[in-house]
Amino acid sequence: MSESAPHAVERLELDDAIALATALSHHIAQDAGVRTLVIKGPLVAERGLRPVRTSHDVDLLVDPDRFDALLAAFAEYGWIPRPTADFPILLSLHSRTLVHPRWNCDIDVHHYWPGFLAEPHEAFEHLWQRREAMRIADVAVDVPSLADSALVLALHSLREAGHVSGESRQLREYRYLCERVREDDALVRGVMAAAVDTDATQTARPFLQELGFQIPLDPHPSEQLRRWNLNVHARNRMTGWMLELREAPFWRKPRVLFRAVFPTAAELRAIDPTIGQGIRSVSAGWWRRFVRGVTLAPETIRDLKAYYTAR
Repeated sequence: MSESAPHAVERLELDDAIALATALSHHIAQDAGVRTLVIKGPLVAERGLRPVRTSHDVDLLVDPDRFDALLAAFAEYGWIPRPTADFPILLSLHSRTLVHPRWNCDIDVHHYWPGFLAEPHEAFEHLWQRREAMRIADVAVDVPSLADSALVLALHSLREAGHVSGESRQLREYRYLCERVREDDALVRGVMAAAVDTDATQTARPFLQELGFQIPLDPHPSEQLRRWNLNVHARNRMTGWMLELREAPFWRKPRVLFRAVFPTAAELRAIDPTIGQGIRSVSAGWWRRFVRGVTLAPETIRDLKAYYTAR
């Protein structure tokens, strides 16, 4: 890429930047010998699985065995992971967001897809074997099959359904997806087969029921599934901290509690970039965090009770 090219990216419309970043991602992955699938974004809209709208990032699902290799390959092009706070989360960290100072979009690289309870390599292999090719920015890229793409989108909408309003874009697009899939009997069967292959019949249960399948609840959910269910129904982000606090040994509990209320300044800024550099700004961030935690504690405790009851 010439020296002038990155400067030109800054002036691109976001839709054009997404298209070019998708093509660039394919080039970087192919050059590094890493298998990737482009998921979500404008290509699923082109296939009719979601309404047409502007995307803000490129989403890639990568061969989990080559995740680090792909991040290193992106780094050679100036794409580096965005700083994140190392806070307790309910689902294992599944992606890294890559940013570039001269690009106005991000690239999210996923080493597994939340909701696929199968071993990540096994799930990826199923999707890879059914992959298709689509063109974007005049470059052919690999994408999941139509059925696999529908399942990916459904799981994305469902995994945080308890956090968002029913009128949110996320759930409006979920309803759009349900209506689209129901129109095609072959696609309905393909989605069910994909859910079986990736061990997603329980996580995608509401979606599969919308499509007409009877999916009984698992009477003995695995730890993975229970964490998924907690993530779906938890009404705030404090739940991860409360779970960490409850399950920590007695001697670690004060440390967990202190870090939950008083994260480092860098961690605060990672979750709230508006926090300034001065101690007053950081102290105000700590205070807001404490007040929010006290306010949300009752509903968080109720969510955790449901989680422990499922054991």
